[in-house]
Amino acid sequence: GGGMGMGGMGGGAGLEGRDWDEYRVASMEPGDVGLTLDCSGGKGALTKTLRRAGARDDFENPSDRWEAVLRLSGAVAGGGAPFDSFEGCVTMGEGRLSAWLDKAVRTMKRGEASAFTVLPAARDGEALLSVRREGGPSAEGLPAEAVLEYEVELRELREVQVLCDGLLLQKTLVRAPKGPGSWELPGERAEVRCSWRGEVEATGFVFRGEAPFRYSRADASLLRVWRELKMKRGEVAELKVAPELAYG
Repeated sequence: GGGMGMGGMGGGAGLEGRDWDEYRVASMEPGDVGLTLDCSGGKGALTKTLRRAGARDDFENPSDRWEAVLRLSGAVAGGGAPFDSFEGCVTMGEGRLSAWLDKAVRTMKRGEASAFTVLPAARDGEALLSVRREGGPSAEGLPAEAVLEYEVELRELREVQVLCDGLLLQKTLVRAPKGPGSWELPGERAEVRCSWRGEVEATGFVFRGEAPFRYSRADASLLRVWRELKMKRGEVAELKVAPELAYG
């Protein structure tokens, strides 16, 4: 594993198999502030009211393995005192989020703040109310008919790409600056300048300190990891590299 920044080098908006209602609730814009939309396939069990739209130039919603930095608070509808709060980072799809919250966060964009109304049907008997952690609240202490109101902010979102059948995980720490050519990946014969450091994940042993590195993607002797990267100019990423792609 290690981190690197590219000097020579995602997801995107689109229906991508979703119906229009799913796309609409996941693509809310500044003009939609105050608008309430359904997140539960027309059942009305989970609704979202936009408080603050995400960044105008950011079209990505969280996917499995992506890291989401959340801040949330929850209360029983009707003026009850907040009984649930959380601030921290979770990995999507790993089971730390309740089913309704996982669905809700996947409709959000970086920087967005939204209110969610959660009917009992959205919880579907699940004991986990929001984020699984020590001391977190449980639905077992709530009346079965309780309606919940949650304020959720997606403070940061870090994309994680699974490459080479899982042999390479690429987590974007700093995204490529917007501008002409910002979505372009290096070509097959590109000359690339970067800097990187490496450490052994199991022991923390640093086998290479931060240092510049320059290579040609056409070089037959190049380690496979350098060809498999999906980085763009100006990005900084953390990589988890299986031995098959590196020195193993």
